[in-house]
Amino acid sequence: MTDKRNAILLEKLNNINWDFDDYNSSKYPLDINSIPWYPATFPAPIPKYLIALLSQPGEKVMDPFGGKGTTALEAIKQGRKFVYNDINPHAVNIMNWLLETVGASEDLVQEMLIEERRTLQNGKDEKDTGSYQGKDEDIAYTRAGKETLEYIKETGIREDAVYWFHSETLKELIRIHKRIDEKEHIRESDRSKNVGIRKLAFVSILKEVCSQRGHFSYVTDNCRPSEMKYYDAEAAYLEMLERIKLACTDYKRQFRILNKNEQIGQLIGDSIVRSGDAKRFVELTNESIDLIITSPPYLCAQDYILTMRLNDFFYPDQGFIELPFKEIGPRRLRTRSGIVDSYFNDMNLTVREMHRLLKKGAYFCIIIGQGKGKVSEGIDVIQKVIENVVKIGFSQIYRTTRSISYRTNRIGGVDKEDLIIFQKAF
Repeated sequence: MTDKRNAILLEKLNNINWDFDDYNSSKYPLDINSIPWYPATFPAPIPKYLIALLSQPGEKVMDPFGGKGTTALEAIKQGRKFVYNDINPHAVNIMNWLLETVGASEDLVQEMLIEERRTLQNGKDEKDTGSYQGKDEDIAYTRAGKETLEYIKETGIREDAVYWFHSETLKELIRIHKRIDEKEHIRESDRSKNVGIRKLAFVSILKEVCSQRGHFSYVTDNCRPSEMKYYDAEAAYLEMLERIKLACTDYKRQFRILNKNEQIGQLIGDSIVRSGDAKRFVELTNESIDLIITSPPYLCAQDYILTMRLNDFFYPDQGFIELPFKEIGPRRLRTRSGIVDSYFNDMNLTVREMHRLLKKGAYFCIIIGQGKGKVSEGIDVIQKVIENVVKIGFSQIYRTTRSISYRTNRIGGVDKEDLIIFQKAF
């Protein structure tokens, strides 16, 4: 029975072009998975097809390296519960804000958009929008002005923000931030549950209005912009709220079509969002997961937490400082002795935990690439991961290589990656 089931499954898997080279956020701006920007995410159609083929409605889908929640959102859309985990505190924030967004009523989102438009479009002052030299401390602080600097100090925003955003852009961002902060401090009984939606829109525009226009790795590596250029943050924020509203409406329309009698709030409530180490889930019982889909870190290809530098300016988290060293195989440790052995050891511990959690006969899907940096020269990373997964007790039933067509999605020189499906023995 198992062989027959897998034979049918393989035929279906082989009929899918896993490249999805026509999918990116610019072509599908109203896909909720396109909001907000996050580094090196896999296309939403990958978990979409895998969830449909490898699980049933009501089952529990897990992603131990959840990122901005692509797997979780696709699981909810198809009537599955999910377990989301990520060590990146800013990724976890994004996940929670996305869940609040898709769980909110469409009327509430529309009312919030009208309120934000009315407030931000009134009382605009004249601005000095001319460009000026970046990186210079005296210029940065003089341009920011006393009021901006006082608000930064009072609220705990990181002062480094003055080096990344034009002074007028920063003033607009602070105006939005202040509104969100005021909403968050209203008594719970009186406040609308839409603070998360506002925060989602806010962090989603930070890269767009930042003066550093280079590749996102410039932000990751703390390369401040040399020229400060003005970008209209308030207009970008309102446009992003409108986009979120439309994306939320589209997401719910799809949910209603796929789940006639399910309530989205109930599915979200029955799911788990967790911030922590993927190597150990002490709160989860053996064989409690029906399907695992994940894209683990590639060997020394990315620093996921540090890519969230702009988010951390406005919503600082101690984890931004402490946790980058605890990521699995981060790029910043590529020159450290023993990093390769550490990477494979951490991956093995994670896979062992996935084996414990997964039900018998269930599937474990990973999407992983081979980096082109010096650290991985002479190492077939993908093959070694596969061999170790099989040693732990999984059987490989499917493997295909997919190309990554859009350079904006590539990480660490990776232009292709493998999708591998394993099965736990019955």
